[in-house]
Amino acid sequence: MFDTIKLKYHQKSKYIKDIKNAPMREQFRGFPVLDSSFDDVPDETCCPTGALKYGSLPVISEVNPDYIKNLRIIIDKAKNNPNERQKLAIGKVSNDLALKAKEHGFDIFGYIHDLDVSGVRHAYLEHGMEKTEIPRGQIPITDDDFEKIPDVLYSYDEIDFSGKNKTGLDTITYKKHMSDNTIFYVEEIRTGKQTLTINTLYKHKNTGNPRTSVKNDNPLSSTGSIIISDLSKNFNPVVSKCEGTAKKILSIDMGKCTFCGNCKCKAIQFTNKYKSASTSREKLIITENTTAEDYEKTAIQSRKEIIKAFSKSLKLRQVSAAGCNGCEMELNACSNCNFDMGRFGIDFVASPRHADGIVVTGPVSENMAWALEDCYKSVPNPKIVILAGACAISGGVFQNSSKLNREFLEKYPIDLYIPGCPIHPLTFINAVLSYITGK
Repeated sequence: MFDTIKLKYHQKSKYIKDIKNAPMREQFRGFPVLDSSFDDVPDETCCPTGALKYGSLPVISEVNPDYIKNLRIIIDKAKNNPNERQKLAIGKVSNDLALKAKEHGFDIFGYIHDLDVSGVRHAYLEHGMEKTEIPRGQIPITDDDFEKIPDVLYSYDEIDFSGKNKTGLDTITYKKHMSDNTIFYVEEIRTGKQTLTINTLYKHKNTGNPRTSVKNDNPLSSTGSIIISDLSKNFNPVVSKCEGTAKKILSIDMGKCTFCGNCKCKAIQFTNKYKSASTSREKLIITENTTAEDYEKTAIQSRKEIIKAFSKSLKLRQVSAAGCNGCEMELNACSNCNFDMGRFGIDFVASPRHADGIVVTGPVSENMAWALEDCYKSVPNPKIVILAGACAISGGVFQNSSKLNREFLEKYPIDLYIPGCPIHPLTFINAVLSYITGK
């Protein structure tokens, strides 16, 4: 009996190794390689979904579009009416950040970043005067520095979850290297009202000897705050742009890309590499500096609880939320004799009550929104959510339609993004295997 089980285990390991190194036909359009040094970069209008960009690098984030406009109100209150409590919503916490925080023991899914008068005042008192900052080797902060907070929060270089303030609240510290050769630090406090509130920020020249922690001398509370700009449930993600140099950056958002080939030229080549899935929406934005090899190493970040629960067996319920049946057919092909993902313990089931997660295809129409959420709630915990195809990830060619209702994707955490139009069975199987095994 033991020898039989051992044999089956080795056979499964061999199958996994084979599927991860499976060859792909040359005609397949997969992971893009970009090089803007050529003069034939196509116009952005050739892309039907807006996936192609040539300019500042886009960052997918849920930033409040009124943040900059209302920031002056908060700054003026901090300087002239320090006892008045008001706050300004910055944006929703990204799924990528929420997943990282969960690995460190606390749940911030659905939280909102915000800035209040107390945080601005504390930042000015601690880090706004030359007489205190210059001896520390730091640069006094200015009003303009508060405009850079969303950039730091949504495109940080390093992050630290280990801090706590004097009252025992969790703190998160973000670090980002800016284009003007400075390093920005922003510290947030996790409050009891599903918000991450800015506690302070400071900066210094990039000398290679940065200060690594922010002292928290003024714990904040959101009690009694007046919300200037709130984020409603219908808040839609917008594209914000990173601070950058004058050099134009060529990028393709695989979450929007239909791989139609309209933009194919010397500057943009599509390889036949099919490992394009990611656990982070932001990772799907490919630039000239992104290689397929580096992408494969970092794109899918699994979690211990996922590996423990699903590495041996995973049952999925597929939901077609107004899909065209292209991705649905490819998912059906995952179980045929060519790919046979059932040999890895991955199967589709008829009932969500028998499933460990759901696979969403289609742009999520108004008529399917309730059914999708009802299906999700019927799946017992722990569960995962996989978005398969450009329509599910971004809306695809239907992204501007008034008939869509994508609130579900804003309310619940997404575990895996699998690009394609339609997706390829090898892309799907490799992505799911990597996520549930951590390999």
